[in-house]
Amino acid sequence: MPNAYDAASELASHINPAQAAKYCGFTYKKSNGGGEFFFELFSKPARLEFDGFKGYFVEDGREIPPHVLAIVLYHLAQADEAPLANNWIPMQTCQVVSLMSKPLRAIPLNYSRIILRMTWKK
Repeated sequence: MPNAYDAASELASHINPAQAAKYCGFTYKKSNGGGEFFFELFSKPARLEFDGFKGYFVEDGREIPPHVLAIVLYHLAQADEAPLANNWIPMQTCQVVSLMSKPLRAIPLNYSRIILRMTWKK
């Protein structure tokens, strides 16, 4: 069974990068070797290489850990035309959120915690 990073990178390898960036609120810059996504992660600018799916924090060049990168890749692979909510909903608020009539997209982080990104369907 593949780990989360391998599974997410397999899903993300089939995306249209410019379209996925638009759906996620990322910036995509095409280059000769493939391209890069630019986005904010933990309130810090980050970049993700489309070819090879390696992620780095822009300010200090630190590599983004694979378990965090798996969430970013899964988000890229699963994003659709639903408008961005621009916020994350922690699991603790799910009881309140689940009463809402709007659909939610769940992103598994690990076995003990799930982070939900609210997506509003048209």
